[in-house]
Amino acid sequence: MAAAKPLFDLENIPDQNSVASRRLTVAIILVFWVVLFASFTAYRLLMWPGENMLILPRVIICAGGALISFGIVAAQKRLRRHRLAVRAMAALGLAIAGAMLHALVNHGVFIAFIPGYPSSDSPLWMSFAVQFLDRWWVFVSLSAIILALSYSADIRDRENQIHALRSLAQSAQIRALRYQLNPHFLFNALNSIAGLMTRHRVVEAEGMTVSLADFLRTSLALDPQSTIPLEKEVHLQRLYLDIEKVRFPERLRTHVDIAREAEQALVPSLITQPLIENSLKYAVARSTEPVDLSITATAANGCLEILVEDNGGNAEHDAASGAHLGLANVAERLRAHYGSGAQIQSGPREGGGFSNLIRLPLEKS
Repeated sequence: MAAAKPLFDLENIPDQNSVASRRLTVAIILVFWVVLFASFTAYRLLMWPGENMLILPRVIICAGGALISFGIVAAQKRLRRHRLAVRAMAALGLAIAGAMLHALVNHGVFIAFIPGYPSSDSPLWMSFAVQFLDRWWVFVSLSAIILALSYSADIRDRENQIHALRSLAQSAQIRALRYQLNPHFLFNALNSIAGLMTRHRVVEAEGMTVSLADFLRTSLALDPQSTIPLEKEVHLQRLYLDIEKVRFPERLRTHVDIAREAEQALVPSLITQPLIENSLKYAVARSTEPVDLSITATAANGCLEILVEDNGGNAEHDAASGAHLGLANVAERLRAHYGSGAQIQSGPREGGGFSNLIRLPLEKS
């Protein structure tokens, strides 16, 4: 049985984002040695035109230098998980080793292609030392460039990982907030259906069951991270209010007024439900008089405003902890979706009741 493929794999991020850095490193090494070969060959041909026979040895030497440089790249790559200080010391050591190895390559090529090399008037060790010192700056420079490119690629990889983790955390936060929506209405709805059946009010029980099924089917199918048209959000809340009207047939009066230009505005799914639940719980359920609950929305100047308010009936809306939780849920979801671009203002209304005003950027489907 094949293993399940992970939905998100952070380990693949560095590999994907380091391709450009590796290509740049390879290009720099190749260009460096090609330019070094071309410039030194041009200089030697201008100064000593009859030295064409030494072009092949220089090709071999430069090719050896490029291979050594790629070896330094591979060695530094194995140290990517270490601290920068360790990698810098390793880069210096690799530069010394690379210069020594290239001096040996140069020395061997000269012995193979130049008769009488080295001359008898200079010791072998001195010739090797000169070759090493000539290449010391070359490999120090290359090793430093390789380290800088590798370290900058690591920084970009870490930034991408942090961004990916933040995206996952935000996704988890949005889902958690959506699923915090008060499930008590389901318990109350089922109790109301059972009560209707007990009193043989079958038609009303069937209607309430259909509304509950429609609401649950639609709301559970929504992606917590997605936005939906306000028209659909209001439709869901109408289904929800139809269920609650069976519980409070005489006390709940609803009014919905959505401006035409606001109908297709995008909002987080079920963003208004905690506000409606608060009105039901702290106004309708506690009042002995009818309660007017209204949902209105307008759109202008790139801003969508949604107002959910009730007149309170004769209940005292006492800002209970449950109400604060619902308001906090809405505020956190708005912050997760829009950052500082959205806000909610809530408080008692003049003359009684409670008012909630949501402002968010106007985005249309």
